[in-house]
Amino acid sequence: MVVTPGELAVAIVLLAILEGFRRVQSSEIVITRWRSGWRVADSVWAFWFRKIGWLWIAPFHTSPRIFICSQEASGSGPADKAEIEAVKAAVMELNYCVRKLSLVLTIQCASVFLVLPVVAVFGSSLAVYIGILLVCLCAIVIAVLAWPQQEWHALKYALYPPSSLYAVVDSTIDGLKGHDIDLVIVALLPSQTAGEMLRRHYRSRSFGPDSDPTEREAVRSRTLQLISLRGLNPKDIIGNPKPSSPEVLSFCPCCEAEFVIREGECSDCPGVALMAFTARSKV
Repeated sequence: MVVTPGELAVAIVLLAILEGFRRVQSSEIVITRWRSGWRVADSVWAFWFRKIGWLWIAPFHTSPRIFICSQEASGSGPADKAEIEAVKAAVMELNYCVRKLSLVLTIQCASVFLVLPVVAVFGSSLAVYIGILLVCLCAIVIAVLAWPQQEWHALKYALYPPSSLYAVVDSTIDGLKGHDIDLVIVALLPSQTAGEMLRRHYRSRSFGPDSDPTEREAVRSRTLQLISLRGLNPKDIIGNPKPSSPEVLSFCPCCEAEFVIREGECSDCPGVALMAFTARSKV
């Protein structure tokens, strides 16, 4: 079987697209930047297939636009503004570290997704080979620039050119994994999203199946500090929900599912006792 230059060019384009898939664990969340803000949602830069645990990243990254963070990386001590500024500074530092890759990655993107398809359809075999050579040369340059920080990835870029399009992603996607997830949420996400996630984390750590009742007050205190630093309403974060209808008598303090019985356990959260809607949480 003989592979034509056009087929080889098409294969490089398809491999570059397939290279964007990343495995995401159930305990992790994906934060993406869209326009001027960060969010926990899909964007043109990434599509998060949550149910099957895979993330697809678009191969057009010349700056950090995606972070995978562990929801288990939560702090226990007091939270202050300096820690939030440290998260923002880490993002700025990652931006600075990958700046040298921006120009060559832009050329590589144009080579793979513009030059190769055009020459594969309209050009001669020689034009296709020149396009492939350009892709390989860009991959080698990217490998040289990435070598000091990413030796293994740099070797892969040189030997497997389609992977070189993700040099920025490889060097930054795990850049915030060492930070407290709540600090990342408060530092980067919009107020509404930050409030929703803080509420979810607060209830999981205070009332979840694996939570420690002796640490409940410490979790509440730290959550209030984070709320204050972001300027959110405490009642929206740690207050109990309101029943959606008169028939509802109780709710799960962890997942906030509603029930028409007054006592029992949550069917989704093993071992978590239901809480009557008459109960109030102090703020």
